[in-house]
Amino acid sequence: MSDISGEQPYSSHVGTSLVLKLDSLICEYGHKENTKGDEYTHELVRDYGRKKCALGNTVAFLPKGTQITISSVEMNSVYSVKSIEWIYAFGKVQSDCGEEISFYYHLGITNFLEPAPWQDGIKN
Repeated sequence: MSDISGEQPYSSHVGTSLVLKLDSLICEYGHKENTKGDEYTHELVRDYGRKKCALGNTVAFLPKGTQITISSVEMNSVYSVKSIEWIYAFGKVQSDCGEEISFYYHLGITNFLEPAPWQDGIKN
């Protein structure tokens, strides 16, 4: 993985307190989607009104307005028949119980990024 935290449009989100604009969840699937390491086994996902992860275990429900911090944004290049670059944001959030939870968020692939739950322009 290569750190792209200093590049636009990611640099404005790294190291600052961000506010979720949508209800979200922290889910644990029993496997890692990213290659960052064991610290980041929980994924931040958008909640579609169920307050429960569709797959895996629900670690935390994060209502709209919850503050999170993104510590880095990294790109993971995968080479197969085609080359693809997955982009992940890594961060932390304080749960209702006061526990700090590390998470990753899959931003998308290069040139096909969806607005993250903390970005303006996200649709409910």
